[in-house]
Amino acid sequence: FIKCYLTPKQSPFFFNKKYLKQFQSCTAAESKQQVPGYHYITNVLNFIERHYRIGELYMEYIRDGCRENGEVCKKCSEKDWVGPRFSRVPAPYPDPDKPGHYTSVFNTPTTDNNGQLREVDDVAPRAVIKRPYKAGTISPDNVEQLKEVSIRYCVEEKDVASYVKHLEELKMMSAIRENERRKKREKECSKTYEDYDWNTLIDSGKLNSLKVMELDKYLKRHDLSTIGKREDKIKRIKADFYINRTNDAAIDAETSDDDTLSGDGESDSDDD
Repeated sequence: FIKCYLTPKQSPFFFNKKYLKQFQSCTAAESKQQVPGYHYITNVLNFIERHYRIGELYMEYIRDGCRENGEVCKKCSEKDWVGPRFSRVPAPYPDPDKPGHYTSVFNTPTTDNNGQLREVDDVAPRAVIKRPYKAGTISPDNVEQLKEVSIRYCVEEKDVASYVKHLEELKMMSAIRENERRKKREKECSKTYEDYDWNTLIDSGKLNSLKVMELDKYLKRHDLSTIGKREDKIKRIKADFYINRTNDAAIDAETSDDDTLSGDGESDSDDD
């Protein structure tokens, strides 16, 4: 008889997902430093910042990207090129002389008119359409403008119009969600201490679902301090509830039992 144990399957990617989320949620530098794996996460982010170009649905690793800033990182200095050093392959660029076509890779510029390195997504259709849309200078009804974008960035006119309509739908949905959040906030603000079933919230562990301003309603009602973080306030409420409120309920129950027994005794004496 052979007995074996299976080890839980672990993905090599995002094995520290918990700490990554914790790192991203921290706003203060001191708080980030307290997250387990701080130095590892920081090194990875610094490497990405110096060696990657990130844009609209676009992420490209640049070999020796750190050299462009005049500072060579340890990884690039230790592992130099085995063969001849290559220059960067330029991003595709529409051919102004041949609408609907891109220039040859050998003739594609890597810099703009000012001699600076081309910006990320400088000719990416999705990105360039978003810019005028946010500025309010493009709409699906402006046929001439849609045609101009279509020719300039090598994309069909119907696709340009479709994406502009998609952006309008996203904007409308965002407005609807914001309106719902506003109504929810107004409803939460209008609720009073009596509108909450504190016994159920605390006993069922749902106190964490309340917002800070809702927790403050309990604290203010029972003359407790509202200073501190969210976790501190939750602990303060639980301590007050289990120590004071529970004791009060027990005392009330004992008093009620004593009254009942006393009433029974009087009833018995009357019968005699």
